[in-house]
Amino acid sequence: AETRCTRFQAALGVVISRPLFLTAHKGITMQVSKIYIAQSALDSHDTSEIVYSNIDLLNELFNELVYEHEAHTAALQSYYVDYYHAQVHNGGFSQFVYNTGANGRIFALVEQGLAAMGAEQNLNLFRRAISSLQQFDETQMEAFLNSEYFGENETRDILNQVSDDFFDLNKQENLIDHNGQWLKRHPDIYCVQDEEEWQRIVA
Repeated sequence: AETRCTRFQAALGVVISRPLFLTAHKGITMQVSKIYIAQSALDSHDTSEIVYSNIDLLNELFNELVYEHEAHTAALQSYYVDYYHAQVHNGGFSQFVYNTGANGRIFALVEQGLAAMGAEQNLNLFRRAISSLQQFDETQMEAFLNSEYFGENETRDILNQVSDDFFDLNKQENLIDHNGQWLKRHPDIYCVQDEEEWQRIVA
């Protein structure tokens, strides 16, 4: 978990830092057609390395070359599914909502990613958790997003009522494994052999 949080620091922030969905851009309009994964990650017996490699290389693309909407859709879905997983396991569902600013676009990417990777139980739980937001009107949600997360926070506590279900479900349907296996099988995957090749790609 510490490794994953570190990976998200540069582009997404940690714990109570809101995601920075875009950093720098070279002024080039492009659409990334491949999911870039390091060969070393594909050779690993640990499928989480595939997920983390996608995160690392996407972060580099965001820093140097592309806007989020130009990234490969499946790569972005995997990226945010893991962000969602890391946030919930770090601080509960409320932390995910808070740190994304209740961003509907991110919610959609997570839902699409869960569906695409066949994580049916996690998908059903995510939809149930998102539906729990309907009990709050716009004013209440805005107040939560602008509040101090720690300390007394009734909205946070209500949103976290589903969090125990996430922890229990992970034992039955491991989300990182589903994520990694899905990326590994994806037809648009591109194996980056080494740092030299990666530098040629982003040049």
